[in-house]
Amino acid sequence: MGGMGKRGNITVGPVEPVLLLGAELDARVDTGARTSSVDARGVREFDRGGETWVSFGVPGCPGRHERRIRRWAEVRRAGGSARRPVVLLPLELRGVRMRREFTLADRGGMRFRVLLGRNALRGIAVVDVGR
Repeated sequence: MGGMGKRGNITVGPVEPVLLLGAELDARVDTGARTSSVDARGVREFDRGGETWVSFGVPGCPGRHERRIRRWAEVRRAGGSARRPVVLLPLELRGVRMRREFTLADRGGMRFRVLLGRNALRGIAVVDVGR
């Protein structure tokens, strides 16, 4: 599974297996995207201690998950823009464990449930599109 890149970074290709929310999923690496995204279903906002949280499910991952909303992201798409909640999730990529921001979006029409943007890769990985 891939070697080490410059400065000890791991080398990743356009698609990588990741461990996210208790399941191994294939993630699409997209350096054109700033923030990562996960296929979240049944997203419900609620208040906990004066802060806004969300509850959501991810196809292929066991159970429902609750996280505090860290911020909102304006995501530009071909049909316009959408405002999405951003949460912090534990992620494991090639044995490297980290916590990264993910937007919650219905990615049902997409091939991959997880998209890894450049902020998730910064400081730990280099991308080799030829892999």
